[in-house]
Amino acid sequence: MDLAFAGDLTKVTTTPEYPLGTRCGIPASNMSKAAQYQTADRGDSEWVYVYNDSGSDLVVGELIARKTAAGTYAVRQAPANCPKPLLVGVCVKVIPDGYYGWVQCKGFVYGGVVSMNADFRDRGLFSGAVAGRAYLASAAVTDAERGPFGLGIVNNAAGAAGARIAAYIDCPGA
Repeated sequence: MDLAFAGDLTKVTTTPEYPLGTRCGIPASNMSKAAQYQTADRGDSEWVYVYNDSGSDLVVGELIARKTAAGTYAVRQAPANCPKPLLVGVCVKVIPDGYYGWVQCKGFVYGGVVSMNADFRDRGLFSGAVAGRAYLASAAVTDAERGPFGLGIVNNAAGAAGARIAAYIDCPGA
């Protein structure tokens, strides 16, 4: 992984600029990026280069998964109850259909994970019943494939459907 990455993690293109699956990182000491990429005192963050082959735009806050279990980095919005091994990351910049771009796969996500539940602080997150959204982990989740992939760290006090929260994530499909 390239921790000296000097590229633009918000850039999307119609032709690839890196091999799919390329990973890069932003070290914890980097404060030169936009707010959502600042990681000082929050640890390193990791990103993976993907191709949106879903038929629709990937929007900010959506959970992103491999399109198939074939092992490529052609991605889509994570389906409802997505198995954890297929989760690639969280979209932090719109990636139009047919475009290449970066999704965050590990580390602190600044307001990027979409939720439906009222309280996420200090709770595990998992892929739930609505495509592209994260849910509060609970005792009802027994399927190890859908076990937690992250930790919610800011409350969604309003409980609004689709409200974004900050979280730490570690998506194993990246």
